[in-house]
Amino acid sequence: MRCSGDGSGQCTQCSPTFGVLEDGTCTSCTASNCDTCDGENPGQCLTCSIGFKLSADKTCQAISGTVNVEVGATLRYDMDMQDYTDAGGDDHFISELSSSLDVPKEDISITSVKTGSVIISFKINNSGTGTLAEKQQQLQEIKAKLDEAVKTGALNAYPDAVILNYEAGVLVVSKFDLFFSVF
Repeated sequence: MRCSGDGSGQCTQCSPTFGVLEDGTCTSCTASNCDTCDGENPGQCLTCSIGFKLSADKTCQAISGTVNVEVGATLRYDMDMQDYTDAGGDDHFISELSSSLDVPKEDISITSVKTGSVIISFKINNSGTGTLAEKQQQLQEIKAKLDEAVKTGALNAYPDAVILNYEAGVLVVSKFDLFFSVF
């Protein structure tokens, strides 16, 4: 929310699912899946929640195709590839990560392993049930656990190797089925 002063009648932007009225106050959006709406017409969306797109009639419609939410991360260990392989390679890393984060092994996939130390890129999907927003929230929580495990050393997949670098984020990935006609 962006307000000056005490916030009463001085807002230029409101919290998600609210719109700004002409008098500078916030009102709740009445249309489903709105992230923001026109304050004077709360049934007309300006932006939509993740997994929805704004239609011509200012409502939010579900995006067709597949929309996934995942945690993407890269860890760089101070070790060589032979040590990685000797420790059990991908299977060992997935088992340790699964155990540390309490995430099913089948939700973890390694996207690449590179030399130059050992750089492991991986993703964690949410195979559970729930809305896209619920899955995104669950993965935010998993990412927070991963951040903490790296920070505290609890992610101890390779006790003799130090983590040199760590990057992670929660991603929304869309896959759309496109059909073309040739004339």
